[in-house]
Amino acid sequence: MKNRTIFRNSAIQRYIQRRDRDVLPRLVRPPAFAFLWTLLVLGLLAGTLAWSIRVPLYTTAPGIILQSQATGQLQALLFVAADQQSALQPGQPVQLQIGVSGPHLQLTLTSVTSQVLSPAQIRSRYALDNALGLVASQPAIVVTVTIQANTALQGYAGSLVSAEVQIGTRSALSLLSIFNQSIGA
Repeated sequence: MKNRTIFRNSAIQRYIQRRDRDVLPRLVRPPAFAFLWTLLVLGLLAGTLAWSIRVPLYTTAPGIILQSQATGQLQALLFVAADQQSALQPGQPVQLQIGVSGPHLQLTLTSVTSQVLSPAQIRSRYALDNALGLVASQPAIVVTVTIQANTALQGYAGSLVSAEVQIGTRSALSLLSIFNQSIGA
């Protein structure tokens, strides 16, 4: 009588079988499992795409339009900060805005000076006086952009310009680190 239980043997066997059976949590059931794998693959593809997309980097530069005495052609002299010297090369794209409301031009760099000039040297070398001399306010590299002969632009000689020179490219994913730094600051 001591080994006798109040449960039937078949009930005990079913109880043990149910307890030993593997039960998958709802998260790992086949539809959720496929969804999570798809989500992971899409995340990896988005990361790869963001890594491979290149975003241009620009530096801004003030400048002035002068007419060349030798050729009579218009040239934009841009005064780029001295720390950008290693990034500047002839042939790089330049977006040029003449004045505040003047035309917007897409041009290329023609030449880059090899030495850094002081504001006084820039004023004397390019005969910039009065308000035009204020364009060069810091040591700079002088960059020349030739403007194609256009009679409509001849009236802009002596005008101030602002320019954006493309100095390279950067991964779109690296912009997230810049965004994080600006939020954290």
